Amino acid sequence: MSACEVFLKCIKSSTLSPAELARALERFGISAECVIKAAEELPEHYHLDLEGIRRIIELYIAEFIDLFKNTDSALICTTHPTPLYVMLLVGNAGRSGVRIKTPGFVAMLVLRSFFLWKEDIKGVWGSELLVCGMNQMRLFLIKNECIDRPAVFWNWGLLCDENCITGRILKQHYPEIEKIDIKGLRGSNSDKELFQHLCSQIEKAFIKLRRVLDLDISENAEKQAWNQWMSLVLTIESITRLNNKLQGQLLGGNDLALVHSVLITAFSDWTPLLEALELLYVELKNRRSRIEHSHKEYANKACLYCYYVPLTTPQVSSLFARHGISLIGNTAFLFRKAGELSPKSLNERIALMCMQILIGGDCETEAEAVCKQLGKYRCRGYLTGMYAYDRWLGSGQRAVAELIEKKFGYPVFFLDMDFWHSNDLEILEARIKAIAKRITGDC
Repeated sequence: MSACEVFLKCIKSSTLSPAELARALERFGISAECVIKAAEELPEHYHLDLEGIRRIIELYIAEFIDLFKNTDSALICTTHPTPLYVMLLVGNAGRSGVRIKTPGFVAMLVLRSFFLWKEDIKGVWGSELLVCGMNQMRLFLIKNECIDRPAVFWNWGLLCDENCITGRILKQHYPEIEKIDIKGLRGSNSDKELFQHLCSQIEKAFIKLRRVLDLDISENAEKQAWNQWMSLVLTIESITRLNNKLQGQLLGGNDLALVHSVLITAFSDWTPLLEALELLYVELKNRRSRIEHSHKEYANKACLYCYYVPLTTPQVSSLFARHGISLIGNTAFLFRKAGELSPKSLNERIALMCMQILIGGDCETEAEAVCKQLGKYRCRGYLTGMYAYDRWLGSGQRAVAELIEKKFGYPVFFLDMDFWHSNDLEILEARIKAIAKRITGDC
């Protein structure tokens, strides 16, 4: 517990319990020595001088601790990319007795990003074919009764088929768990066909939630969720533009990825999170103003636009920074226009949000959107890979890379690692040095 006190002092937390954090970490075999080491390294990977960043870290840890508290509330476990609006919607509608959580992602992010956890989870229930560590964590948490058994397992298989495979495995072992799948269409389909397909599935999902959990979405809940969604998205976009315009000189790659990861995380209370994001934006504007007031010029930084900065191995961004390269961007959270569709109902609005995920579309649209960002923020190239055994990226990423290089002339760098598992830092550092040498001409 004393080690957790030391860690919480790093983020100046006054709300988290060291004892509760210690109990949560003990479930994963994290020793006091590891917690102390994590506390020593945290300032290397995150801008702890920014109160907004400290508060956001605190809120992720609070969500992690909350996973392991027993309650009488019914639990909905959801996979990403669940639209943020849906998580807000269900949270508002079900405050009296329904919780919606993203336990696998929260556990992965907190353990690996903040506490440098290096264990791998593989072969839960003999599911060796599920090589994605994220899906293994989802199974592990439920099988080992780390969290309450969910009443509903809601799979959003828009990008990764393994989400739905995880759901089938859980259903085999716990028939009482209701399984809901939201899937995209494979092959060449028009936007209108995909839109209708998604609308139908989303409508059936809410019918099942009403039947199983007596969860009804009121008009007031819709309005409240929409206002929260707009505020969160606009604030995150403002932080992103400000940081990227200044070529990552306000936030580190891990900080920015932490902000963007809010979009795929379910929080118990969104008000303090929005307050933390708004505070961070004000801090960044003030930091920019101080530099401009002192007549200092911003350095012309070497930047790489990134698919998704691998904050679960936070040393990656720090190593790039050590070699003079800022990681910015995060393509995984960009949106695209999806046809001439005018959503009217709740189901239609959610369906359109699903369709607007950039990386869920065609390769050419994705490549064009990436290159627009590369030019806008004066980047030296694009960094991708990082999902060695994960179908999140899909086989199309090589095609996207080829388009970026051949059609638009930007170099693409692949970093061979696994976002959801531990990685060999010596091998990664050698690769990062090679990338830095190519970009900057030296190490």
